[in-house]
Amino acid sequence: ASDVYKRQPQRLGKGSFGHATLVAREDTKEQFCAKFVKYKHMAPKEKEYVAREVNTMSHLSMEGGHPYLVRFRESFVLASGPLVIIMDFCDGGDLAQLISSARRKRTTFSEQQVHLWLLQLLAATDFLHTRQVLHRDIKPANVFMHAGVCKLGDLGLSKQVMMAATQAGAHTQCGSPLYLAPEVHMGMKYSKKIDVWAIGCTLFEAMMLAPAFQGKDSVQILQNIVW
Repeated sequence: ASDVYKRQPQRLGKGSFGHATLVAREDTKEQFCAKFVKYKHMAPKEKEYVAREVNTMSHLSMEGGHPYLVRFRESFVLASGPLVIIMDFCDGGDLAQLISSARRKRTTFSEQQVHLWLLQLLAATDFLHTRQVLHRDIKPANVFMHAGVCKLGDLGLSKQVMMAATQAGAHTQCGSPLYLAPEVHMGMKYSKKIDVWAIGCTLFEAMMLAPAFQGKDSVQILQNIVW
Protein backbone atom coordinates (compact mmCIF):
# COMPACT_ATOMS: atom_id res chain seq x y z
CA ALA A 1 0.00 0.00 0.00
CA SER A 2 2.95 2.35 0.52
CA ASP A 3 3.44 2.89 -3.22
CA VAL A 4 -0.12 4.24 -3.54
CA TYR A 5 0.77 7.46 -1.71
CA LYS A 6 3.29 10.16 -2.55
CA ARG A 7 4.69 12.41 0.16
CA GLN A 8 4.02 16.13 -0.16
CA PRO A 9 6.38 18.84 1.16
CA GLN A 10 4.03 19.89 3.96
CA ARG A 11 4.82 18.58 7.48
CA LEU A 12 1.63 18.57 9.56
CA GLY A 13 2.98 17.87 13.03
CA LYS A 14 5.60 16.12 15.14
CA GLY A 15 5.50 14.31 18.47
CA SER A 16 7.44 11.89 20.62
CA PHE A 17 6.11 8.89 18.67
CA GLY A 18 6.71 10.14 15.17
CA HIS A 19 5.36 12.75 12.80
CA ALA A 20 2.47 13.49 10.46
CA THR A 21 2.84 14.64 6.88
CA LEU A 22 0.65 15.38 3.89
CA VAL A 23 0.42 12.68 1.22
CA ALA A 24 -1.52 12.32 -2.03
CA ARG A 25 -2.81 9.21 -3.76
CA GLU A 26 -0.98 8.60 -7.03
CA ASP A 27 -4.19 7.66 -8.87
CA THR A 28 -6.76 10.22 -7.65
CA LYS A 29 -4.41 12.96 -6.33
CA GLU A 30 -6.66 13.11 -3.25
CA GLN A 31 -4.82 14.40 -0.19
CA PHE A 32 -4.58 12.58 3.14
CA CYS A 33 -2.75 12.91 6.44
CA ALA A 34 -0.15 10.18 7.01
CA LYS A 35 0.92 9.58 10.60
CA PHE A 36 4.28 7.82 10.92
CA VAL A 37 4.58 5.95 14.23
CA LYS A 38 7.94 4.64 15.46
CA TYR A 39 6.79 1.04 15.55
CA LYS A 40 9.86 -1.09 14.86
CA HIS A 41 11.63 -0.62 18.19
CA MET A 42 8.54 -0.66 20.42
CA ALA A 43 8.23 -3.18 23.21
CA PRO A 44 5.67 -5.98 22.69
CA LYS A 45 3.23 -4.34 25.12
CA GLU A 46 3.46 -1.06 23.22
CA LYS A 47 2.86 -2.82 19.90
CA GLU A 48 -0.17 -4.52 21.41
CA TYR A 49 -1.71 -1.16 22.31
CA VAL A 50 -0.92 0.26 18.87
CA ALA A 51 -2.61 -2.71 17.18
CA ARG A 52 -5.63 -2.32 19.44
CA GLU A 53 -5.97 1.38 18.69
CA VAL A 54 -5.59 0.88 14.94
CA ASN A 55 -8.22 -1.89 15.02
CA THR A 56 -10.57 0.45 16.92
CA MET A 57 -10.10 3.22 14.37
CA SER A 58 -10.60 0.77 11.52
CA HIS A 59 -13.80 -0.61 13.05
CA LEU A 60 -15.26 2.87 13.57
CA SER A 61 -14.52 3.81 9.96
CA MET A 62 -16.00 0.55 8.64
CA GLU A 63 -19.25 1.61 10.30
CA GLY A 64 -19.16 4.71 8.09
CA GLY A 65 -17.46 6.91 10.62
CA HIS A 66 -18.98 10.12 11.91
CA PRO A 67 -19.16 13.57 10.26
CA TYR A 68 -17.31 15.15 13.20
CA LEU A 69 -14.56 12.52 13.53
CA VAL A 70 -11.42 12.48 11.38
CA ARG A 71 -11.84 9.29 9.39
CA PHE A 72 -9.24 6.50 9.40
CA ARG A 73 -8.56 5.05 5.94
CA GLU A 74 -5.89 2.35 6.26
CA SER A 75 -2.59 1.43 7.87
CA PHE A 76 0.55 -0.47 6.89
CA VAL A 77 4.10 -1.01 8.12
CA LEU A 78 6.96 0.18 5.91
CA ALA A 79 10.01 -2.00 5.32
CA SER A 80 12.07 0.68 7.06
CA GLY A 81 10.09 0.14 10.27
CA PRO A 82 7.47 2.84 10.87
CA LEU A 83 3.76 2.16 11.04
CA VAL A 84 1.86 4.48 8.69
CA ILE A 85 -1.72 5.46 9.52
CA ILE A 86 -3.64 7.15 6.70
CA MET A 87 -6.42 9.53 7.75
CA ASP A 88 -8.52 12.22 6.11
CA PHE A 89 -6.73 15.57 5.75
CA CYS A 90 -8.35 18.61 7.35
CA ASP A 91 -7.20 21.70 5.49
CA GLY A 92 -8.33 24.29 8.06
CA GLY A 93 -5.67 23.55 10.68
CA ASP A 94 -6.63 22.86 14.29
CA LEU A 95 -8.39 24.69 17.11
CA ALA A 96 -5.12 25.32 18.98
CA GLN A 97 -3.82 27.26 15.96
CA LEU A 98 -7.06 29.25 15.73
CA ILE A 99 -6.93 30.11 19.44
CA SER A 100 -3.29 31.19 19.14
CA SER A 101 -4.12 33.37 16.14
CA ALA A 102 -7.11 34.97 17.90
CA ARG A 103 -4.95 35.69 20.96
CA ARG A 104 -2.32 37.42 18.80
CA LYS A 105 -4.96 39.49 17.00
CA ARG A 106 -6.75 40.24 20.30
CA THR A 107 -10.05 39.01 18.89
CA THR A 108 -12.53 36.46 20.21
CA PHE A 109 -14.78 33.84 18.66
CA SER A 110 -18.50 34.50 18.58
CA GLU A 111 -20.69 32.68 21.09
CA GLN A 112 -22.53 31.11 18.15
CA GLN A 113 -19.27 29.71 16.73
CA VAL A 114 -18.11 28.27 20.06
CA HIS A 115 -21.56 26.80 20.65
CA LEU A 116 -21.42 25.08 17.25
CA TRP A 117 -17.95 23.64 17.94
CA LEU A 118 -19.17 22.37 21.32
CA LEU A 119 -22.18 20.57 19.78
CA GLN A 120 -19.96 18.97 17.13
CA LEU A 121 -17.43 17.78 19.73
CA LEU A 122 -20.20 16.37 21.93
CA ALA A 123 -21.74 14.53 18.95
CA ALA A 124 -18.38 12.97 18.03
CA THR A 125 -17.63 12.00 21.63
CA ASP A 126 -21.08 10.51 22.12
CA PHE A 127 -20.53 8.42 18.98
CA LEU A 128 -17.33 7.03 20.55
CA HIS A 129 -18.82 6.52 24.00
CA THR A 130 -21.88 4.62 22.72
CA ARG A 131 -19.36 2.21 21.17
CA GLN A 132 -17.45 1.91 24.46
CA VAL A 133 -14.45 3.85 23.11
CA LEU A 134 -12.66 6.51 25.17
CA HIS A 135 -10.77 9.18 23.27
CA ARG A 136 -8.42 10.04 26.21
CA ASP A 137 -6.71 12.95 24.47
CA ILE A 138 -9.29 15.63 23.65
CA LYS A 139 -7.64 19.05 23.44
CA PRO A 140 -7.61 22.00 21.00
CA ALA A 141 -4.65 20.56 19.07
CA ASN A 142 -6.73 17.43 18.31
CA VAL A 143 -9.76 19.35 17.06
CA PHE A 144 -9.32 19.83 13.30
CA MET A 145 -11.14 22.21 10.97
CA HIS A 146 -12.49 21.17 7.59
CA ALA A 147 -15.26 22.48 5.32
CA GLY A 148 -16.74 24.70 8.00
CA VAL A 149 -16.97 22.07 10.76
CA CYS A 150 -14.65 20.78 13.47
CA LYS A 151 -13.59 17.14 13.55
CA LEU A 152 -12.18 15.28 16.52
CA GLY A 153 -9.02 13.37 15.63
CA ASP A 154 -6.06 11.47 17.05
CA LEU A 155 -7.62 8.83 19.28
CA GLY A 156 -5.01 9.12 22.03
CA LEU A 157 -2.85 6.39 20.50
CA SER A 158 0.49 7.87 21.60
CA LYS A 159 -0.80 8.56 25.11
CA GLN A 160 -2.03 4.99 25.53
CA VAL A 161 1.23 3.55 24.26
CA MET A 162 3.19 5.66 26.74
CA MET A 163 0.94 4.42 29.54
CA ALA A 164 1.62 0.85 28.48
CA ALA A 165 5.36 1.51 28.45
CA THR A 166 5.58 2.97 31.94
CA GLN A 167 2.46 1.45 33.55
CA ALA A 168 2.26 4.11 36.30
CA GLY A 169 2.48 7.88 36.25
CA ALA A 170 2.70 7.92 32.48
CA HIS A 171 0.27 10.81 32.16
CA THR A 172 2.93 13.20 33.46
CA GLN A 173 5.09 12.35 30.44
CA CYS A 174 2.45 12.47 27.72
CA GLY A 175 2.63 16.06 26.55
CA SER A 176 0.53 18.78 28.13
CA PRO A 177 -1.28 17.88 31.39
CA LEU A 178 -3.72 20.77 30.92
CA TYR A 179 -6.67 18.70 29.71
CA LEU A 180 -6.34 15.56 31.84
CA ALA A 181 -8.94 14.96 34.54
CA PRO A 182 -7.92 14.83 38.25
CA GLU A 183 -8.48 11.06 38.49
CA VAL A 184 -5.93 10.51 35.70
CA HIS A 185 -3.36 12.71 37.41
CA MET A 186 -3.92 10.84 40.68
CA GLY A 187 -3.50 7.43 39.05
CA MET A 188 -7.09 6.41 39.81
CA LYS A 189 -9.43 4.38 37.63
CA TYR A 190 -11.18 6.53 35.07
CA SER A 191 -14.24 6.42 32.84
CA LYS A 192 -15.95 8.30 30.02
CA LYS A 193 -16.07 11.33 32.33
CA ILE A 194 -12.42 12.15 31.52
CA ASP A 195 -13.44 12.96 27.93
CA VAL A 196 -16.22 15.26 29.17
CA TRP A 197 -13.71 17.01 31.45
CA ALA A 198 -11.35 17.50 28.50
CA ILE A 199 -14.18 18.96 26.40
CA GLY A 200 -14.86 21.41 29.24
CA CYS A 201 -11.21 22.47 29.30
CA THR A 202 -11.26 22.86 25.50
CA LEU A 203 -14.49 24.90 25.66
CA PHE A 204 -12.98 27.20 28.31
CA GLU A 205 -9.89 27.81 26.18
CA ALA A 206 -11.97 28.56 23.08
CA MET A 207 -13.91 31.18 25.03
CA MET A 208 -11.13 32.70 27.12
CA LEU A 209 -8.16 32.10 24.74
CA ALA A 210 -6.21 30.74 27.73
CA PRO A 211 -6.06 27.35 29.48
CA ALA A 212 -8.49 26.69 32.32
CA PHE A 213 -5.62 25.66 34.62
CA GLN A 214 -2.30 27.47 34.79
CA GLY A 215 0.81 27.50 36.96
CA LYS A 216 4.51 28.30 36.97
CA ASP A 217 5.40 24.67 36.14
CA SER A 218 3.84 21.25 35.49
CA VAL A 219 3.74 20.38 39.20
CA GLN A 220 1.75 23.50 40.08
CA ILE A 221 -0.61 22.95 37.13
CA LEU A 222 -1.28 19.39 38.33
CA GLN A 223 -1.91 20.64 41.87
CA ASN A 224 -4.36 23.26 40.61
CA ILE A 225 -6.23 20.65 38.55
CA VAL A 226 -6.50 18.22 41.47
CA TRP A 227 -7.48 20.93 43.96
